[in-house]
Amino acid sequence: MSQKTRKKSKKNKPSDQGQKSITVSKSPQKLQVISAVLIPQEKEENKTAKDNGKCCSLCNQEFTTSIEHPLSLKSKSKFADGSSICVGCRNLFSDQINDKKVIDAIKIKLLHSYNSNGLKEKQLEESANIISDDKLFSHYLKSIRRNMKSRCIRYSNTWAKTKDEAASYCRKVVPSCEELKAIALKSKGICSVSGVLGTWNYSKNNSDWNRLNWDHVVPISRGGSFEGNNLQLVLRCINQVKGNNSMTELRRYLSQIK
Repeated sequence: MSQKTRKKSKKNKPSDQGQKSITVSKSPQKLQVISAVLIPQEKEENKTAKDNGKCCSLCNQEFTTSIEHPLSLKSKSKFADGSSICVGCRNLFSDQINDKKVIDAIKIKLLHSYNSNGLKEKQLEESANIISDDKLFSHYLKSIRRNMKSRCIRYSNTWAKTKDEAASYCRKVVPSCEELKAIALKSKGICSVSGVLGTWNYSKNNSDWNRLNWDHVVPISRGGSFEGNNLQLVLRCINQVKGNNSMTELRRYLSQIK
């Protein structure tokens, strides 16, 4: 056998038993194609999960079926393009759900750890002046107390023997206007959950997301008290999310927004 024939036979011989030889091309074009195929699939998987309706299209949290995290449950509400949202986002953005500018404004305020140290002194003074000097604020507090008292009576009627007993109990536990004003002054108009400076707007038709609301820290439906030590001031959008949920669940949801 000649030397040329031997060289040809060596080239045709498999590298290992039962294995095919692999040829890697050094062509730049082929390498580009290979690298494109081998890109990590993590981002693509997240996108696919979102497209398949496994994640909220606004906060990117994965939907849950656990009743322990009700704010991450999948809402029945959907956008026009069919994308899904969680219960928390449905409540957080509420009637502004289709206004991208409002959604971005809320996200920026809530996600970037705004607190009283980052607020201008002038803003804090204006908020304090409204609480201290504005006569409308006194009427506003009377209205708030009246609503709290009527709600207290409704709950008390479930256990009180008479209506007079329920009314007497509520007069004792529902904070007076002076106590409510003290809570408002202590807050300086800052949301106790997000640290964002809210607005005092007395109009019943006002739907501003940053309007301050009175909230029971422990919901009444969960055994919370009507007393002043169970009250806090929060933004309207935060109050909508919290609803009858615990503070633990509220903070968990807000911490997961991306």
